[in-house]
Amino acid sequence: MRRNKIFYEFFSFGGHGHPAHLHICHLSFRSNPLFMFDLNTQVGDVAWAPYSSTVFAAVTVDGKVHVFDLHIDKYHPICSQPVVPRKKAKLNHISFNAHHPIIIVGDSKGAIHCLKLSPNLRRQTKEVRTAMLNKEPKKALELEIRKLESLLAMVREPDENTKKMEIEDPLS
Repeated sequence: MRRNKIFYEFFSFGGHGHPAHLHICHLSFRSNPLFMFDLNTQVGDVAWAPYSSTVFAAVTVDGKVHVFDLHIDKYHPICSQPVVPRKKAKLNHISFNAHHPIIIVGDSKGAIHCLKLSPNLRRQTKEVRTAMLNKEPKKALELEIRKLESLLAMVREPDENTKKMEIEDPLS
């Protein structure tokens, strides 16, 4: 299980059963995940990007790295890249570099693979880029949190009071 590096209330974990799913959860929704991705194989590890609140990556035992950006696509990875042949090794660890657009991936044979993220995988919103250029890291952090909160608002179920009002007066 890994917590989001920007917004600690979000966390992710991979399943090892069959079917194995990648789960994205929020502390206030403990019973159900907000997002569930079927990667068709067991998930070795998950890591959140340090530069964006909506970017995370997962490695799977079939030798692939899957990069997601929930701000761009809430249903599919924006990149799935094979790193090692399926029969040679299984990927079991991933970590983002804190300062450079690089991820490090470890496999079951003890090898470490260094992958550079292409520009489309490390894209930031215009507002965040502007805040970082103006050396305003607090404002950039606020914008990243707001981006994830807006995503949470889209997937959050209506509260009980709203449901009762809809049942009592469906025409309003």
